[in-house]
Amino acid sequence: MPASMALDSAELAQIAAEAQDIAKNAGQLPGTHHLLLATFTVPGPADVLLRERGCDEDRVLAELAAAGKFPEEPADSFGDALERARQLALDCGNARAGGLHLLIALTRLSRSSAAHLLEKTAAPVASLRTTALGYLTGAIPRRREATTPVPRAATIAHPASPQRSAAPVRVATLPPTEEPERRSEPGPAPEPDGARTPSMLDPREFPWLAAHARNLTALAEEGKLDPALGRERETEELLDILGKRRANNPVLVGEAGVGKTAIVEGLALRMSGNERVLLQLDVSGLVAGTQLRGSFSERLIGIKDEIRRAEGRFIVFIDELHMLIGAGAAGEGPQDAANELKAALARGEFPCIGATTHDEFRKHIQGDPALERRFVPVLVREPSPADAARILRGAAPQYEEHHQVCFLPGRSEVSREDVARAVARMAGLPEDRLLQPDGERFLSLERRLAARIVGHEHNISAIARAVRRNYAGFSAQRPLASFFFCGPSGVGKTETARALADELFDGALVRIDLSEYAEPH
Repeated sequence: MPASMALDSAELAQIAAEAQDIAKNAGQLPGTHHLLLATFTVPGPADVLLRERGCDEDRVLAELAAAGKFPEEPADSFGDALERARQLALDCGNARAGGLHLLIALTRLSRSSAAHLLEKTAAPVASLRTTALGYLTGAIPRRREATTPVPRAATIAHPASPQRSAAPVRVATLPPTEEPERRSEPGPAPEPDGARTPSMLDPREFPWLAAHARNLTALAEEGKLDPALGRERETEELLDILGKRRANNPVLVGEAGVGKTAIVEGLALRMSGNERVLLQLDVSGLVAGTQLRGSFSERLIGIKDEIRRAEGRFIVFIDELHMLIGAGAAGEGPQDAANELKAALARGEFPCIGATTHDEFRKHIQGDPALERRFVPVLVREPSPADAARILRGAAPQYEEHHQVCFLPGRSEVSREDVARAVARMAGLPEDRLLQPDGERFLSLERRLAARIVGHEHNISAIARAVRRNYAGFSAQRPLASFFFCGPSGVGKTETARALADELFDGALVRIDLSEYAEPH
């Protein structure tokens, strides 16, 4: 056995030996179905888990008898299952491979006869695999194992088949007395019952959500979220949609930075102290570490099961909702996160709030009519000037507390010079230019332009009049001015444009010379 593989525990060694005995008595080569039957003869967590799922040796033997022949599988499946169990134990940080590692390995060998039998007797297999992984990592507490030995499985009844000699499968083991305790990943320390609030997630009951979701309701109760000021209409729309029996999935649609996430955090503040819990699911974090085929589906199935078991108590918030499209897709298959969630979203079993931009909503959500029907858009517009001022006034106390400063006490005033100094520092403009009154600046525009452009007084006067007229605000949605300078080369067209840019925008000029685009290349 390679040094990089984990050793077999006494449990796994006994299962392998029993499987070989069952195959020998039946006159067959050892297969994964023999390993599955042998699991019931060795008391352990794998045997307990299968029996809790309603799978026992009688059901397995009945399925084999009903089929009339064994499901075909690759010739090396028996040894491959044991090797995968050892590798899984190594990946989980366990020194020895046990029955749970073997059970997970059997579920991952999709072409094996054991996987076919588990689909018939312990479906869904993905949920079985998720529970077994939870036992291994300590995320789910194990049940009490059986203390009485289970009778050994009888010889498999099968139509007459030729006797074949099987090559012995090497099983590496050590004396049971030297077996160390199974190590598990450190989990969160259990909290006393008095310290746990209804909004807190129990990692033993909801391991997937505790690992991949951010509890916004708990953060709101701890005072770590800011209120959503001026967004009462959007918040009421969210509550109305979430109250539906079906299609209770709102999606906040708005440009980046308008406050979509802030609205959801404000909703969490409003729901704090209630029975409903708002959880933020990070799609990128959910996909991370799922290179193996089926790993992402395991996580998603686990999260869906936990949301369904909560019976409407949990609401999931997915920021950047469009990232669900294509997330977790393997190879050429169409099963990404969005497709796997469609059924649960339609039945109302997965209450979800999404957030995305207009462009991403049109491109990804509206491009899939089935997905679009499952979400109700809630438009989030930019706040009006009055609402923006209200938001700033409401947010000021939090920033004062964070920075430990207090601006604008009772009798302080901010002068024009203070504002000009701050804007000049941010925009890189001369302070005296900003302090100059607009009337003085535009009334003397002809004189300043004439100092640089000589001999074009009539043209300069027409340019200045157009700038003053448009600056007065009669066409607020149009550019300040659009000019078309005509004339032969060298009369000052480009210099006039430069002088105008210097006077109005402190030299901010973008020059495009179309003669440079005349070449074919």
